[in-house]
Amino acid sequence: MLKRLANWLRVKLLGIKPGIDIEIIGTVAIIRIDAGRLPPQKAEEYAKRNAELFTAEIKAAMGITAAIFVPYTRG
Repeated sequence: MLKRLANWLRVKLLGIKPGIDIEIIGTVAIIRIDAGRLPPQKAEEYAKRNAELFTAEIKAAMGITAAIFVPYTRG
């Protein structure tokens, strides 16, 4: 319960949202998307929906040419 409270405070006070981890290696970004406790097939669909956020303009602003989206689950 304390962890949930700490995460809630972090989101409200700092504007940081848990769930997306970006690692940039050269011009390739590895983006891990937290899918919670979804089954593997649903987690893949969830990652594809979030991948739509990374348009060509955002990739150019980040200085990357390719992005790899990897869903991970806790279940």
